[in-house]
Parts: sequence; structure tokens; C-alpha cells
Amino acid sequence: MARRQGLSFGRGAVCAMLLAGLSVSAVAAAPAHDLGGQAAVATAAAEDVTIYLSIGPTHTDLIFPRQVFADAPPLVKYAADHAVGGPWVIIGWGPYWFGRRAEGGPYHFFPLLSAHAVYTTIVPQLFSQIRVAALDAPGHAPDEHNMTLVPLRMSAADVLKSLARINASFSVGKDGGPVLPDQRGTAPGVIVYRSREVYHVTHECNHWTSEVLRAGNVRTNTFLDTLPMTLQLDVKSDGDAARDAGAKPEGTRPQVEAARAASPQSP
Repeated sequence: MARRQGLSFGRGAVCAMLLAGLSVSAVAAAPAHDLGGQAAVATAAAEDVTIYLSIGPTHTDLIFPRQVFADAPPLVKYAADHAVGGPWVIIGWGPYWFGRRAEGGPYHFFPLLSAHAVYTTIVPQLFSQIRVAALDAPGHAPDEHNMTLVPLRMSAADVLKSLARINASFSVGKDGGPVLPDQRGTAPGVIVYRSREVYHVTHECNHWTSEVLRAGNVRTNTFLDTLPMTLQLDVKSDGDAARDAGAKPEGTRPQVEAARAASPQSP
């Protein structure tokens, strides 16, 4: 019995070292200025945090409680600190027109927006951006409707890993801070920031959300997460697998809570 326990412990230690090596390799590709907050990831407390996956007809965002940004890497922390409003912060990513569809903006006219959406799906876009806004409660982004919320229970350390992945998306200005592009057409309370990532058909908004969750040890099949529905199935499947394995809430894979709250539909 002691020998069997020793072998089991040895295998577990090897797996842990391999996973740690993969995590280091993944962040090593990002510029050094994007890795701020890694020490906080390593030393974060073990308490659980609930974040939310916000799912719309074609797009997904992530919603974080504001307190998790206290130890976050500098660029995403700056963005959260400058999101004026409630105790929740919603973050998403998309092409140049993303987050700029409010009335009076350049992409409010739906036929024009549709043409740009088709164009950015076909032609890779070097200009992408991150949308950030504060919310009074978990829900849809300002001026958006038709969404479903999926609560995700994660450890504080895993949430910081996801925030580090978001941090790596920001373009960095000469002053070392995030870059503000044209803000015309943003909804009240929304700020968009320039991203250094390329938007294309195999790396669009839902892939990006999947990558952020995967960085926080949510098991996702990123390449297949083209649509919000596939990402929703991914996180549900991860929660089912964790429950079947008898994983504890504080385990390395977050638990997906059973209930999913739907927001009121748009009129």
C-alpha cells in the first residue's frame, strides 16, 4: 500500500511539473512588459472567486468582480481602475468596430456594420481592440441585449492567470500604459483599448474568450470555439467532467455551477 501511494504521488508530481512547464512556455511568448503580476499569480490566496461568461448571439465576454484586479498585471488593472461604475467589470475583445456600435457612432447603421463584420471575418485584421466597462451586476455590456450568463467558480490564482492572458492582449504605449484608439461610437461607460492581437476567422472574439479561460485552467477546445454555443458547451462539459471525477471546488479545474441565469430579452 505504501509503495502504491508513493508511485501515485510520484506520478502526480511529474504531471504537476509538466503542467507548470507548459504554463511557463505559454506566457514566455508574450513580451516582458505583459508579464507583470506573475508573482501575484504564484502567491494568490486559495479562496474561490465566481466570474461569469456572458454569451450573446455571436459574441462572448467575461465578467470579473472588481476586487480581483487589486493584484492584477498593470495594463488590465489600469483598464479596470478606469472603468467607472459598479463592482463588476466586463471585458471582451474584437476587431476595430467592436464596442463602437452606439447611436451616432460610425458603425451604428446595421447594414454597414454587417458589411464590416463580413469583411473582418474574411480578411485578417491587425487592428483589434479590448472593450472594458463597469457593471452594477453581472449582465450584458452597455447597449447590448440577448445574453445568457454562465457562472464559473475559479480559484483566485487561476483568475489571475486569466487576467494575465488579457493583460498580454493590450498594446503598450510609449508611456508604458495601454493605448486608447478612436472612442467614437462607444456606449456610455465603455472604453476601448488597442490590442496587439490579430483578428481572423481562426482567432476571433470567442476563440479569445476561450483562450482567456484556458489560461485560468478551464478546459476548453479553443480552435472549435468559433461560436458562443460551442464555448458554452465547452465550459459545461468541463464542469460535468470535474463533478464526475469528484473534484473539489478548490481544485485546479473550476466547477461550472449548475444554474445558468438568463437576462431579460431585448424588446
